[in-house]
Amino acid sequence: MKLIIFIVLFSLLYWTLAPRYVKANEWDEFCKVLMKYVDKYPTALSAGCCDFNHPSNDRLKIEYLGDKFEESDCV
Repeated sequence: MKLIIFIVLFSLLYWTLAPRYVKANEWDEFCKVLMKYVDKYPTALSAGCCDFNHPSNDRLKIEYLGDKFEESDCV
């Protein structure tokens, strides 16, 4: 019983406190590095949500089996 209480409390505290300590600009740093490689190898990599209108995303925007990459997926 104590283990269950510990797990529940740990989970609640972790998910409420962790976002405060995560750097907000990690995504921007990641995108900056990724885009260097996407520009270097545009046929092998895609920009994804870092730059939705990048030409490397053209293959992802084609509908396949009812699934299509849209800008709303990048929220």
